[in-house]
Amino acid sequence: MKIERWVHRGPEDRLPNVMASCDALNLTSRKQARRLIDEGCCSVNGHIEKLANTVVFSGDQVEVVIHDKQETSLEILYEDECLFILNKPAGMVVDPATIDQALGQKVYLVHRIDKDTSGLFVVAKNPKTQKYFEDKFRKREVKKGYLAVVDGKVQPSQGVIEKPLEKKEGESPRFGVSPSGKSATTFFRVVLSSHSASLLFLRPVTGRTHQLRVHMASLDHPILGDHRYASQFSSSWKAPRHLLHAWKIAFMHPDFERELSWTARIPSDMIAAIKALFGKGFRNKLCALSL
Repeated sequence: MKIERWVHRGPEDRLPNVMASCDALNLTSRKQARRLIDEGCCSVNGHIEKLANTVVFSGDQVEVVIHDKQETSLEILYEDECLFILNKPAGMVVDPATIDQALGQKVYLVHRIDKDTSGLFVVAKNPKTQKYFEDKFRKREVKKGYLAVVDGKVQPSQGVIEKPLEKKEGESPRFGVSPSGKSATTFFRVVLSSHSASLLFLRPVTGRTHQLRVHMASLDHPILGDHRYASQFSSSWKAPRHLLHAWKIAFMHPDFERELSWTARIPSDMIAAIKALFGKGFRNKLCALSL
C-alpha cells in the first residue's frame, strides 16, 4: 500500500487534474485518477471525495492511497455433479455471464454476494439443483458466516440486529433502515477489538441486499472501506474496498442427505488489515468460531 499526502499550492482545479500533476503518484492518465476517486482512495482535508468534479483550492491537503493488486481468479473449493462451491475475489461481479466464463460452462446462480465482497458462494449445475437451493435459501436453511473489519470499538461483544431494510431512491443501489422495509436480522460477535476498529463474525439470518453493510453502518460502526455507507472513519487504516468476507457456509447437500460446510481462506488485504489493527495472534480466535 502506498500513501501520498501533499498540500496543493497551485490555483484551484478539479481533483483529477491535481492528482495527475503529482509526480509521486506516477499516474498515466486522468482516467486512472478518476478510477482512484471512484474507489474511495482520495481525500481532501480528511474527507473522502467520490466525485471527479470536486474542486481543490490552494492550501487544501490531498491524500491518495494506492493499494497493491489483489487476487483476481475464481477459486473452486468443491465440485460434484450438481454444484460448485466457489471462493470469489473482491472486484468480481456475480452474474451469470461472468461466472459462466470463469468456469467455462453454463451454471445457475442460487444467491449472490456484492462485487467488492470476497468469499464463498454456491452455484448449481442444473435447474433441479438451482430450485433445491432457492427453496433452502427461502426457508433460511443455509447457514452463512462473514468476517468484517468495522470502524470503532463495538460494544456489547455480541448481540442481534433486527432492523428492516428498504431500497432508497437514486441512481446507485443504496439501502437503508426503514420501518416500512423488509425484515432483516443479523447476529454479531466481536472477535477482536482495539480503540479504533473491531473484527466481527457476522451471521445473517435473512439475506437482504447490502444487509450486513447497512446494519453495521446503522450502529455507527460501518465496515472499513465501505464508502457507500460512510464518508469518514475513525480508524486510520485505508481499506482498498469494504472489508467483508463470506467466510463460512453450511447446508444439507441435495444428494448426500447430510450437512456439509466449507471455509474460504481470508484474502490478503483483510489479513494485512487484521494484523495491523489487532496483531498476529488472530487465527486462534477464529478457530473457535462456528456456524
